[in-house]
Amino acid sequence: MTDIVRAKDVARRAEVSPGTVSRVFNHHNNVNEELRERVLQAAAELGYFHRTEGKTREKDGSILPVTVNDVGFLFTEWFDEFRAAPSSFWANILHGAQTEATKQQCRLTYYSLQDLQTTSNEYLTQLYNQHLDGLLLVGPGDEALVKRLQSLHVPLVLVDNDIPTLNVDAVLSANLEGARASVNYLLARGHRQIAFVGGTLKVEQHWLSAIYSIEQRFIGYRCALYDAKLPILEEMCVSQPYTHQTPLSIEGGYAAGKILLARQQSLDAIFCASDSVAIGVIKALNEAGLNVPDDISVIGYDDIDMAQHVYPALTTTRVPKQAMGSVAMKRLLTQLQETQPLAMTMILPVELIERASVRTR
Repeated sequence: MTDIVRAKDVARRAEVSPGTVSRVFNHHNNVNEELRERVLQAAAELGYFHRTEGKTREKDGSILPVTVNDVGFLFTEWFDEFRAAPSSFWANILHGAQTEATKQQCRLTYYSLQDLQTTSNEYLTQLYNQHLDGLLLVGPGDEALVKRLQSLHVPLVLVDNDIPTLNVDAVLSANLEGARASVNYLLARGHRQIAFVGGTLKVEQHWLSAIYSIEQRFIGYRCALYDAKLPILEEMCVSQPYTHQTPLSIEGGYAAGKILLARQQSLDAIFCASDSVAIGVIKALNEAGLNVPDDISVIGYDDIDMAQHVYPALTTTRVPKQAMGSVAMKRLLTQLQETQPLAMTMILPVELIERASVRTR
């Protein structure tokens, strides 16, 4: 049986007094940030946050076990696009998770990582103090973040993200296959000069997106062109640097569209990694005097709520957003019943939605 890690063990690892550990865990202000970070790092490394006792509540002087599961919907916000969130994409995932939680008589609480985090480890104590039984990590999250959350030793499911190098559950849609089908749809309608507009690139890593789902869509684009024996040209692919603040927003798509047009490439269609990007690209094309779809076809991805209301109505790929939230919640609750759960990656199918932004050449 694994020994219980106590505050004094954390103090020994961090080379501080137990009193300092207590002040850190209780969020006292009289601890400098370097010391606070050292204590929290030591706690995470030792697995201090592993809660071995069951949750209880008091009623009429008696201590009763708590049977209702408390789950955190932890939303990551790497970019400014997500600060105004949840957008319709993320809100639909939240709705799916909440609906399933209600069915299963669970409490689901929304947390913004941006609002929780004050240092790179302090959010662990904030989450730990909520006595959560499980976490849904929704949106982009890197390996370091996932490892920190795993140190809480509660069931964890990634939503619309995957870290293949880690033993962690993930629920996402068929991004690669959906993108491949989108480009094949353009090819079947006579398009041969197809550009790609995506999100952010990892620092110093050529053609590798910082967001797993977007990277999969970029791979699908390249696979479709390769299968059609068409060249994959760097100048036909636009992605913003990792530090760009609005990479997957309408503003980001507009900026990317202008970059693509400035390259003066001959193109007849653009595959966009998200609907917001596609709407921004259409704006850039219209300002340049180009008509969609008569001059250039544009296809999006996600099928966000506004995709059918823009002009022209956007052809896109529908992602089962609510189903992703529901499936993730079901998987999380299954983990709670398993003693040694095997990590699973669940991929939900997508659907091409034909509207008015693509024409046959």
